[in-house]
Amino acid sequence: MSIFIDIVGSLAIRATIAAIVVSMNIMLNNVMFERTQRAIVRQNLAVMTDIIREDAQYTGNWRTTYPKVSSTSSEFHFYGDINNDWSADDVRYYFTPDPTGGGRSLLSRTVNGGTALVVGRGITSWQIEYYDSAGTVTASQNLARSFFLKFTMERSEALNVNGTIFYPSSSWEMHFFPLYLAREF
Repeated sequence: MSIFIDIVGSLAIRATIAAIVVSMNIMLNNVMFERTQRAIVRQNLAVMTDIIREDAQYTGNWRTTYPKVSSTSSEFHFYGDINNDWSADDVRYYFTPDPTGGGRSLLSRTVNGGTALVVGRGITSWQIEYYDSAGTVTASQNLARSFFLKFTMERSEALNVNGTIFYPSSSWEMHFFPLYLAREF
């Protein structure tokens, strides 16, 4: 009889250990899935901001009139020689509604009115501020000598992790001091 009790006890302990291992695997899979989704958003945001950063460094180059950077509520422009042809280009970034909905936007880029390229998806907010030569915020785009950009991006697919539904998101911000923005030609 004691052998039977030992076998039953051994099976119960094995079942408990197996349940713990399966539970830990499920939990680790959820954590890794969530981290992967957050990493995807961060990487998408990094690619978009690398493109913007590359354009912004040439703001004002070969532009003889102001403004050299401008914006409205749905777009912003950098004016400068981005393709090294000794003439100012109009690099336009503009927002359109994301087809996935949820109040998110697509960010598209054109150069001199050419073909639009979608450089960002899932933009939920953005901000641009202009700074004058004294380093204070100015509303005048003509007085801008530096500018600040901020973006927030999120995935369009909701994640359900342990009953909690959320959208992975990431933010980016940078203050630009383009060499040619303050220079007169």
